[in-house]
Amino acid sequence: MSKAGDSVPEGKFSFLVPSDANNQDVCTELKRISTKDWKGKRVVVFGVPGAFTPTCHQQHLPGFVEKYREILDKNVDEIVMICANDPWVNDAWRRETKATGKVTLLCDPDCTWAKKTGLSVDLSEYDLGVRHKRFVALIQDETFKILDVEEGTDDVTLSGAQHILPKL
Repeated sequence: MSKAGDSVPEGKFSFLVPSDANNQDVCTELKRISTKDWKGKRVVVFGVPGAFTPTCHQQHLPGFVEKYREILDKNVDEIVMICANDPWVNDAWRRETKATGKVTLLCDPDCTWAKKTGLSVDLSEYDLGVRHKRFVALIQDETFKILDVEEGTDDVTLSGAQHILPKL
């Protein structure tokens, strides 16, 4: 598994963006980005097992939405969440949690990047298949400057916004 100090392997992700600047709920334009797009930036990245799942929906993502301004004020350029859902599920989740303009919800649907980093977990026993471990990282200069990973999937202690804020 990756750890602080390791290089960030290249990953490619997708997400939907509003196709109408006046209506943030109309998202039909699929965008693709890579970890290479973060070069020269300080990016807080957190991973969750899945959109709308209880801990992810009630604690993990809302914590970053609530604390986004404090995080950005720590010289962070962007906050992104990565999970194995498809872009349309993530887009519905973005709207539901009011994450627009605060957290970008990226898709790694087959967990390619999660597997490269050792941040994948098989949750087949819960009918979820392979997903992302619950983690938080600060990526800078294509390196994991901070990488904290939860032991299980039910807790948001090491991977929450409140945990990384003082480390930034």
